[in-house]
Amino acid sequence: MKLIVQIPCYNEEQTLPETVADIPRRIEGIDQVEILIIDDGSTDRTLAVARGIGVDHIVRNKRNLGLARNFRNGIDACLALGADIIVNTDGDNQYHGADIPKLVAPILRGEADIVIGDREPANIPHFSRTKKLLQRIGGSVVRRLAGIRVPDTVSGFRAFSREAAIRLNIVSSFSYTIETVIQAGKRQLTVQSIPVRTNPGTREPRLAKSTWDFILNSMVTMVRMYAMYQPLRVFLYVGTLLTLLGLIPVVRFTYFYLLGDGSGHIQSLILGGVLLMMGFLAYLVGLVADLIGFNRQLIEMALERVRRLELDQFGTDTALGSNPLRSEQSYETDETVCGRALSFRRQVSGVQADLLLFMDVLEHVEDDLELFRTYTEAAPGGSYALISVPAFAFLWSGHDVFLEHHRRYTLTQIETLVQRAGLRVVRGNYYFGLLFPVAIATRLGGRLLGTDHAAPKSQLRAHLPLVNSMLAALCRAELPLMRLNRLAGITAFCLARKCA
Repeated sequence: MKLIVQIPCYNEEQTLPETVADIPRRIEGIDQVEILIIDDGSTDRTLAVARGIGVDHIVRNKRNLGLARNFRNGIDACLALGADIIVNTDGDNQYHGADIPKLVAPILRGEADIVIGDREPANIPHFSRTKKLLQRIGGSVVRRLAGIRVPDTVSGFRAFSREAAIRLNIVSSFSYTIETVIQAGKRQLTVQSIPVRTNPGTREPRLAKSTWDFILNSMVTMVRMYAMYQPLRVFLYVGTLLTLLGLIPVVRFTYFYLLGDGSGHIQSLILGGVLLMMGFLAYLVGLVADLIGFNRQLIEMALERVRRLELDQFGTDTALGSNPLRSEQSYETDETVCGRALSFRRQVSGVQADLLLFMDVLEHVEDDLELFRTYTEAAPGGSYALISVPAFAFLWSGHDVFLEHHRRYTLTQIETLVQRAGLRVVRGNYYFGLLFPVAIATRLGGRLLGTDHAAPKSQLRAHLPLVNSMLAALCRAELPLMRLNRLAGITAFCLARKCA
């Protein structure tokens, strides 16, 4: 039995060590306890701290995706890593990690699919009276919508069986807490609540800008989820309300009409007719939405089966915590270009290729040496590797951030990387040298004028055909001289060969 504790994090360098240290590594009935960190594009040292304290797995988002998507990525990674039980806790050390054995006990006994930690918000000292009242009201609404009893519906301290994790589909971009409760109720999953302890608050909540923003987003999530699972009932309520509102002015007009004074109240008839028509349309929309709801159920069933097939077929080889480059899962296609076979492979082991192309690849990964070495080790002896990367760090701009680059290279740097991977450098040159002065003027000039910064911003622009023709002519003119250019350019190229 394998338990993985996932911790979604965003700028939690101060509290993460204490949170991880509080997680028990030995639990009765559990053979293996592992910790997975989902770093949601943190701008502090959260990633370095996580590596330093020895967590088992790290999933990193290159930019901030929000709590719900971060949670979903964590669940997918835990399933791929073979988790039988998944526990979710927060990175701010809000929850008492020693309560994890108590949280997973109902799942181990086969009594529950999901167990939610009840913080007993009414007894938390640092919660204001307003927050406690809103928690009580919001919780009662969610319980009524979901049809299950959950005292603390927004608690993030919860455990999921593998079966429940496979069946849940997080579609919200705000928070997973309310959505998973409503989905669990509508999908007939067994949910239990267990009282858990909390630690003193270490920081203000960051999920929403304010209390009212949290309320608004929570209400939107509740309405959306309930409407998704009960569309006919929702639109029946809306249609009935509009119909009743439409009958009021119609009855008023009828009353005055029978008294012989109907000509002065035609506005009531028009208003009532419009409202009655809207009510009728709401009924029709409800019927259509209900039919779409049946299609949603079929899609959910298909998605669930696909997940099971993926996990059964590929197992932990596709885990994000392991080396994804060595996965047995491959995406293979073949083409013929100029009479030569061109193969697209995620794994190159056993492929009799004589050239591996790394065109604008290495700058996109954290460990460029590991990626390059992994592929070239699997390639046949005597094969070549052709690499292109953006050149010169001083040309860095918001466009690099937009493209999710990690770095720019000099020829010396890329050739050193090739040699460290065990390959021999055949040739290294810069290209787009004639455009290099234009790039310098654009990037450095933008910095002087304050128009170029590190914020993500694409610099791709549509140009006139004449401009494109001139740029193409410059590149063609430079091509014969490329092998002589080791001085400057926008792109660095390196051709290397693996020893036979």
